[in-house]
Amino acid sequence: GASTLVSQALEANDLVQRGAGMIDGFSRGLVPRKAIPLTPPKKAFSTIEVDGLTYIDPASYARYDSYAQAIASFDIDLLVSTFHRYRALLEQAYMGFGHSVEDMDNALIRSLDYVLATPEPSEPVALQRKEAIFQYADPQFEQLTALQKQLLRMGPENSAKIKRQARALRRGLLGVSQ
Repeated sequence: GASTLVSQALEANDLVQRGAGMIDGFSRGLVPRKAIPLTPPKKAFSTIEVDGLTYIDPASYARYDSYAQAIASFDIDLLVSTFHRYRALLEQAYMGFGHSVEDMDNALIRSLDYVLATPEPSEPVALQRKEAIFQYADPQFEQLTALQKQLLRMGPENSAKIKRQARALRRGLLGVSQ
């Protein structure tokens, strides 16, 4: 469940280094899997066919329920205060990725902005198979960042939970009141 995922993440070695790696990856629209110490979903990605078109099977969204719930359980005030408490260590680790210290805050906000800018389609989005993988049939969705496509694969409910937390974290980091 969600608490297991949070425990798994907190028990990982090099937590500060992984945090800097997440900021680096997310700020470029990537999903930095090496920095995220979580086991992948147990169930496989699945699709359905409707009127000759392929879509993500809504049952496939459940694969990500525990991840979204774990993120939804974060205490934003604690996260913000922890960020500020360990800022110097994070900055040092972030420089290890070849970035300047001055860019870290912008990178973190950019990461959250990618999440918040992820579209919320009102209807299922068609897929097309390209070799061994599925891509979005609509170029508007296929051109999204890997991070944004991951949010779409998680389904509307899970994506909404993550966006709520991203919005609150962004406000907290910028010192904007709720």
